[in-house]
Amino acid sequence: MLDRADEWLAIAAAPISNTGWTAADKPYQFLAWCFEFFDYYELRVQGRGTEHVSHLPVGMDGSCNGLQHFSAMLRDSVGGKSVNLTPGDKPADIYQDVADVCYAKILDKAAEGEGGAVNWANVLKGGMTRKLPKTPVMTLPYGSTQQACTGSIFKWAKENVEFPENTTFRHSLYLNPLLWTSIGEVVIAAREAMDWLQDCSSAITKAGKPISFVTPLGFPVHQVNMKYDTVRIETQIAGRLQLRLATETEEFCSR
Repeated sequence: MLDRADEWLAIAAAPISNTGWTAADKPYQFLAWCFEFFDYYELRVQGRGTEHVSHLPVGMDGSCNGLQHFSAMLRDSVGGKSVNLTPGDKPADIYQDVADVCYAKILDKAAEGEGGAVNWANVLKGGMTRKLPKTPVMTLPYGSTQQACTGSIFKWAKENVEFPENTTFRHSLYLNPLLWTSIGEVVIAAREAMDWLQDCSSAITKAGKPISFVTPLGFPVHQVNMKYDTVRIETQIAGRLQLRLATETEEFCSR
């Protein structure tokens, strides 16, 4: 680690003349670290390196935060493991976990001779990357649907693989149920909780009531979304212009 210590110390001592820090990915964060390293190194030379107290802020991020919350609240050991809530030898990757489950399904279907699976197996070339299921998995806790999942697959496929002309969407439709099922096998409790919440939403709004509840901390939540009637207006502004005007109704929207 200390192979470049002289360079870091020189930057901290004279950052205006030693401008190597400007080439860093985040220059001012790196410069701040060089100053911190300078202070640490001075104590280290004196044999007091362990006395150094760092004041640099450390950024931390969750692993798919929405699913972390669901897994924690529902004590889901399977989902919790995939979002790093349980101890492990190395960081877990829920997106890759879902990708691996889905790819195994593709291979099984391909072995049975299903054309769609064979084509997917050919274009994936030995494995599915985490980027394909990432959006559907990440947005699941926020009400993402299976229809939206198809859109995510289609967008990824257009940018990353080559299917015969005009068949990309058909292949996306084929993969959709396999990927959606794979998400449910990894994100078990969260999927069940989402289904329950959506069932509640549907039942409450059909009864003509808003969704209201009080959290364990005593915070009242009152969620009201109404349906809209949309009217299209044709005008001759700038040649021809279509306007859509939405008017709120008195009917609750379950979605």
